[in-house]
Amino acid sequence: QPNKRPTVTKEQQAYVDALANSQRPPARQTKTPPDFPSTYAEQAKKCDEAQTLKEEGNELYKQGDLLGAAKLYEQAVFKFAHWYADMFATDEERALVHAVKLPCHLNLAACSVRLNNHDHAVTHCTQVLKHDARNVKALYRRGASSMVLGNLDDALADLRAAAELAPKDRDVRRELSECLRRRAEYRGEARSMSRRMVHGGASAD
Repeated sequence: QPNKRPTVTKEQQAYVDALANSQRPPARQTKTPPDFPSTYAEQAKKCDEAQTLKEEGNELYKQGDLLGAAKLYEQAVFKFAHWYADMFATDEERALVHAVKLPCHLNLAACSVRLNNHDHAVTHCTQVLKHDARNVKALYRRGASSMVLGNLDDALADLRAAAELAPKDRDVRRELSECLRRRAEYRGEARSMSRRMVHGGASAD
């Protein structure tokens, strides 16, 4: 008796069709995307839209809705995803965009810290520090998150830089002291373990 052809469910066929479509070369784009701002006025409009989202996010943040705030900040950042690139921007365009985009990254870092998502906090602070290396909030938040992640050398570098820029900031001084304490503790434990390994290796079996 010939083998019967296996039955293909709708879900399986949908998966096969989706896979086939994903492997096709994308259609050649001949027109500029409709949301691409080609003039300074259109770029300013995008920035205004992002600013509105940021302000709405700030309200949710004040109310304690961290996830809701983070979603709005992400939407604001996404307003620049399809058209803005630092390397091609004029000084005027950079100033226009950075005035909105960098605070959104900084606010996303604040949400991430409070939600214990410290990897994301480091990522967003790094975005800010690429363009504003002396931003105390970004240095402080990245340093504090790096410390939680166990990257004590990175944390110390950021927190020392923040302390130099804002020597009277209590939060910065507190985190710097904690980082120095943990680093000294870690080094003490490492030296102790090294001594135990040396003495243990020298003893007879």
